[in-house]
Amino acid sequence: MTTTNDMPASISTLVERRFYVVARWFGLILASITFLAALFAGAVSIQKLTSTPDNQLRPPNISYDDFRSALEAAQLEKKKTETDTTLQRKEQEVANAQESLNLERKLKPHLDAIIANLIKYADILQLAKPSEQGVGNFVREYMQKINYMADDTIAWKYVDNLEKATANLANDAERLSKLNPDDSRKVRWDGFLKVYTAKFIDLLEVERGRISGEQTRVAIEKAEALVIIYGAIGAFFTFIIATILLVLLRIERNTRPTPHS
Repeated sequence: MTTTNDMPASISTLVERRFYVVARWFGLILASITFLAALFAGAVSIQKLTSTPDNQLRPPNISYDDFRSALEAAQLEKKKTETDTTLQRKEQEVANAQESLNLERKLKPHLDAIIANLIKYADILQLAKPSEQGVGNFVREYMQKINYMADDTIAWKYVDNLEKATANLANDAERLSKLNPDDSRKVRWDGFLKVYTAKFIDLLEVERGRISGEQTRVAIEKAEALVIIYGAIGAFFTFIIATILLVLLRIERNTRPTPHS
């Protein structure tokens, strides 16, 4: 008859048997899978190693009809390509012309205001009047440069700010006209355009540098975040493993047979 003192030993034996059954089945399944994988890999390797090339040279069989059909197809493809290219080029030219027209319509009120401000300034300071075409070409050139550096929105912001700046310049013309001719503050209107535009581009470069620095900072922070995440995952799995070990030790302790008193 089984006594109470024999029960922990029986439980321990039962746990060990179940563990060995699970381990045996796991090993059997793993061994079966790896064995089948090895057989499959071996069969594929043998098939590839024993394959031979088809060295028989077969002469091509081309008739005159095949040759004529190929020429006609090539001619049709050439005409289609030429037609498509011509159509695309015309469509692109129309689109570019429309875009240029829309740009000029949008730009004209700003150019008119800028030129009017510069003419007012030149009249008060008794300077040569600005050329409408020259000022327009200057603004368009730097709009393209700014658009290349940033985008269309910043280019139009340049035009808006230039219009406001020339208005302020014209309003300050009376005061500037009373300065000595050799006073550096008494600038020509063309000098003002160049200095203002150069300053705008310099500040734009500074802003681009700031954005580049921000992008670098964010990239570094993301890399650091990944390292922290990997560390947290590692710590979590370490915690799981330690918990499992503690549970197993507790089970072993509870199932350990005690000596007879």
